[in-house]
Amino acid sequence: MRGIDSITFTITKDEIVTSLLPENGKYFNVPDLIAYADKVNTFGKALVMRDDSGTLLSYILYYDNAAQVFITMVWTNSNFRGKGYAATLLKHLIASTNKDILLEVHPENPAKLLYHKLNFKFERLNGTNEILKFVKFIAINQPYIFPYLGYFQLIYSADSFVFYDDVNFIKQGWINRNKILVGGEAMLFTVPLQNQSSFTTIMDTKINKALYAKWCNKFIKTLAQNYKNAPFYEPVSEMVFAVLNSEHVFISDLAIDSVVKVFSYLGIDCKIERASQLPQGFKDLERSNRLIAIAKSMGYSNYINPIGGQELYKKEFFEENGVTLSFLSPSITNYKQFEADFVPGLSIIDVLMFNSKKEVLQMMSGYNII
Repeated sequence: MRGIDSITFTITKDEIVTSLLPENGKYFNVPDLIAYADKVNTFGKALVMRDDSGTLLSYILYYDNAAQVFITMVWTNSNFRGKGYAATLLKHLIASTNKDILLEVHPENPAKLLYHKLNFKFERLNGTNEILKFVKFIAINQPYIFPYLGYFQLIYSADSFVFYDDVNFIKQGWINRNKILVGGEAMLFTVPLQNQSSFTTIMDTKINKALYAKWCNKFIKTLAQNYKNAPFYEPVSEMVFAVLNSEHVFISDLAIDSVVKVFSYLGIDCKIERASQLPQGFKDLERSNRLIAIAKSMGYSNYINPIGGQELYKKEFFEENGVTLSFLSPSITNYKQFEADFVPGLSIIDVLMFNSKKEVLQMMSGYNII
């Protein structure tokens, strides 16, 4: 069996012409293949897979010199179709850019099934051909300690997520607080902080170490008393304890760690940044303008916000500034919490205690983007 080299980025004009010649006129029509190959080799880019003898297996030709990436050709050797080579290249391209990706496809081309599977959506018609689009989202939000499921849906829906850690602390918010199930009812837990103030940034707000150890021990005992008979208590409590027993000084670090470790527990990779560590923080800008500036500086043209921000942010303003604003509306189904009536709106801790990883992953996609 032939071995496969890793993805490379070089293909000759002759290889393009020779490979496309037998296919030309079926699902695409290039009047002058030599001129096409010369143009794409001069101004475009390529992702290429070969076997260890150098034989072309599959390639993608695309342009990345505008606000959106445009795929001009997806080709797979007829002797090696159905082996996932084109899918591998497309996934590589999707992961390598923050831009939206466009491609044009003949309506009867069987490759449409692959494109739809990879989440390319119909955008418009170009004659009889279809323009499909893969939309890339960025989301930005303050860090919260073991937040509710909807917060995780926001991160899961985005291609990049930025923890808004350099904005001012919000008293009575969810940065250091959430709820768990105690005696069949929602109980608020609060990580003790030192001199919390709405004039101090989240990243500069310290945990009160004089009170934290006692609070942590009490919280761990409360979890054990109320969740020890939950089906997934052992692995979830181990993950929670690992977060709480860390040596974090600032609440932002503790909150971010709680989110990151939940995704790690679920086996989900997330592209995460901190606003405080971005090369350009744009801290002097007004709220909407700053979100737009962060999105554009990271190469995104689509920003997704929690549904609660509909009164704060206007789609028209974002559109005028080159960014499409969408809102995530979470959809959270009831799940069994022992034998009592369901108590909604609790921390992700509660969700994990009563649901398998597979079930939680299914819940992650339970949202609507509007």
